[in-house]
Amino acid sequence: MARYRVLIPYTEPTFSPRLGRPADHVYMGEEIVDADGAEAAKGIALGKFHARANASGVGWARLPLESRISVELLDSAGA
Repeated sequence: MARYRVLIPYTEPTFSPRLGRPADHVYMGEEIVDADGAEAAKGIALGKFHARANASGVGWARLPLESRISVELLDSAGA
């Protein structure tokens, strides 16, 4: 298993305008995960992203921009 950094760009289209930002303003989330490959790391990170968004209890949507997610190998030896 290897360790990856997964960067997840996302939007908050109903909340950003409240801050005076455009609805398509891009925020960035980061997850460090252990996985058997880059695609698996992406899936694990997205699961954590959604779990964190649900747990936060905010009343607006956080929409990941899946086509723009980047995955970086940090350690091929794993944890």
